[in-house]
Amino acid sequence: MTQQEFQEKLMQLMSRAMEQGNQISREAVEEDFSDGEFEEEQLNLVYDFLLSRGIRVEGYEKQQEEEVELSPEAEAYLKSYEEELAAVKVYSEQEIDELILAVRRGEDEPRERLAEAMLKEIPSMARNLYHPDVLMPDLIQEGNLFLVIGINNLIGRAELDPEEARRELLRSAREGMETLSEQLKDVKQQNRRMVGKVEELKDNITVLKDELGRKVFLDELAQFMDISEDEAADILKLAGEDVPEDEEDTPE
Repeated sequence: MTQQEFQEKLMQLMSRAMEQGNQISREAVEEDFSDGEFEEEQLNLVYDFLLSRGIRVEGYEKQQEEEVELSPEAEAYLKSYEEELAAVKVYSEQEIDELILAVRRGEDEPRERLAEAMLKEIPSMARNLYHPDVLMPDLIQEGNLFLVIGINNLIGRAELDPEEARRELLRSAREGMETLSEQLKDVKQQNRRMVGKVEELKDNITVLKDELGRKVFLDELAQFMDISEDEAADILKLAGEDVPEDEEDTPE
């Protein structure tokens, strides 16, 4: 498969996922890339890319990275949140099973109680998925949100027994948190790369001014950095630098 064919497949996959509410199954991804060229490690990169674009991949759990130590702020928030949960009623396994069955039947009130019963699982997930680029409150909130979404998805699912339903709820919460984490990490990385480009551009302007002994023009800067003039212009805006497009733009 050529690079262009790969990109086209990826764009088609993203389009399908967006039509399905920004989610797609792992099986669907594997089917699209089932020509034998992609090993599991490469497919995992595709899943991670989709997560970074806000697309949940059902059935995929991101491989654990090295454990990251929580920041003092994240630790304090998590401790406070766990203290709040300690004041919530503790549900027995049997009570949770009964709530799941009631939700499956479409009863409204048990949905809130089931969410309350399952919230205790969120802090440990948040601890495992924590990354310095992701605020702990945002991670917790996303886990809670997708737990509720998972509960709503149980309605009418008579084929699921309580144990399977519980696993699905935890998977829903985890996938939501992973998607948020990948999105925010990707944004942070892009921002860091852009900051690096801004610093590089400023350095190059200084070098060119010293070499030429005059004002630097946009086309010269772009050629020197081996980038397009449009890209150079965008970075210049961020850098707050004034580089004219050509000599005609230079004030007399």
